Amino acid sequence: MSEVIISNLAERPEKFEQVMEIFFEASTKKDFASMEERVRFLVKYLGVYVQSVPELCLIALQDDQVVGYCCGMHSTPAELYEQVPHLEIFEDQFEKYGAHLHINCSAASRGQGIGQKLVAEFEDLMRQEGAEGIHIITSPTARNVHFYKKLHYDHEVLREFNKIPLLLLGKTL
Repeated sequence: MSEVIISNLAERPEKFEQVMEIFFEASTKKDFASMEERVRFLVKYLGVYVQSVPELCLIALQDDQVVGYCCGMHSTPAELYEQVPHLEIFEDQFEKYGAHLHINCSAASRGQGIGQKLVAEFEDLMRQEGAEGIHIITSPTARNVHFYKKLHYDHEVLREFNKIPLLLLGKTL
């Protein structure tokens, strides 16, 4: 197996289609009523990063194929609440854990350390930007909770949004 190289989607925009494939492969939502709904879902959870701060969208390449990505922002501005309303329930956490990320790896590449490599690289970028802390929001029963805890995302806040439990995991940088 060849080496995994971390690159930047802003420098390799032709790789966006491969990023989208991984996004939908990893998503728990598989069925969409229309193509319009599918596009809205993509924009809400991935496009917001790619459009707003493309330089903070890292891609892991193996044999020039995208095997994972990690996108995010160095802060969580209130302007995002309209697009991603569940953020507002954790607003009190964003002073200390303001930076956030969204990551996925292809099913075939999971368990190989690629996700850890992407997160470490993203955290370094956030430190350079002066971020004090970073967070992710997930389901408390999601398979990724163990992954984040292994990476020392030890600050936990559990809240409900529309009767759905959500878990914020934070890490001081």
